[in-house]
Amino acid sequence: MKLKVYHNSTLLPDRAGMAQLIYKDVPHPSRENDIITIPASNYDLYILENTSQFLLLQTGEKKKAWFGGTDENPFLVELADADYSNISLFQPLWEKHEFYDAIKPDIIKTYEKKFGVKKTMRQGDFFLYPLPEQNWDKVLLWASTFGYRDNYYDCQKGSGGLPLKETRHRFWGKICTDIVSDGLIKAPDHKPLEFKEICVLAQTKHLFNPKRAD
Repeated sequence: MKLKVYHNSTLLPDRAGMAQLIYKDVPHPSRENDIITIPASNYDLYILENTSQFLLLQTGEKKKAWFGGTDENPFLVELADADYSNISLFQPLWEKHEFYDAIKPDIIKTYEKKFGVKKTMRQGDFFLYPLPEQNWDKVLLWASTFGYRDNYYDCQKGSGGLPLKETRHRFWGKICTDIVSDGLIKAPDHKPLEFKEICVLAQTKHLFNPKRAD
């Protein structure tokens, strides 16, 4: 079975933004620097409209899904597809133009609905949104009340930083569970993200391996 492509051309795309796409007889897609290798068979390739990104779905009984292309730089990440259906979780989301909304963290969408989308910050697969309450002492009181006080760290700049949720993203600043403040986040292939507000922190949904996200 050959690779099927769903977009406005009959030709296989050779680029997705800065990412160069090549097609080979390999079992799984992979990325090395700015080159993304896509299996030449048993996959359906969906070009996400008005973007330099794509959705790649494995056909057959073993469903696998990949999201890739260019964000700030080329990337490729495996998604956790649904095992309980014959249809991929992501195919209808792509068809309904709901893919990006589906992978955005629920807590971020809740704040966006209440206070608007302009305050949302993002670095790769991590989203941040400023809280209405900008009082760190109250954050620590809340943490103590719910037993999270031991999860508080103040990582000073000049140190090696804290790995956010055991990923490649490293954090400097105040952090208590999923609340961060006065922070700096750095990660490979992304611009540093610095902020002063007290923010809720959440990672992209449906990642197959959140600790190894690209």
